[in-house]
Amino acid sequence: MRPTANTTATSETARGRPPMPDYEAFFATQRAPLARLAYALTGRRHDAQDLAQEALLRAFERWPIVGTYTSPETWTRRVMINLVYSRTRRRRTEAIGLLRLRPGAARRDATELSDDAAAFWAAVRTLPPRQAQTVALRYGADLPAVEVAAILGLDPGTVRAHL
Repeated sequence: MRPTANTTATSETARGRPPMPDYEAFFATQRAPLARLAYALTGRRHDAQDLAQEALLRAFERWPIVGTYTSPETWTRRVMINLVYSRTRRRRTEAIGLLRLRPGAARRDATELSDDAAAFWAAVRTLPPRQAQTVALRYGADLPAVEVAAILGLDPGTVRAHL
């Protein structure tokens, strides 16, 4: 279910910038890019949709504040990346527990990517988390290095080094 906002902030922020359009416009423009970014990081379509929805829900819950940010998209991407890695850590812990109880082959989800693209994103997911985040934001979300640096709280030179 898609969250909606019944009210739109009409006052200007302290910086003199008009607030972001209403939440519904934000949701409509950010849902697909967030899902693509989550898919690049997880390789699972359903997880990507859930993670994007969760990040957008958190933005909705805080919209009176988030909507006034210079870049609410950056905040929402950062939240989604944190959700991806929280879920990854939780699943890794669960998998270790299951392997201890009953060893067996792990089942992979099918993807709709070409073999080369699937192999690329699989290789990205083996990188250390910060490098994987950098690659996913730069090439999966097609963001410039400066914006990737802002989202991850890194220096642009560090982003270029990770890439």
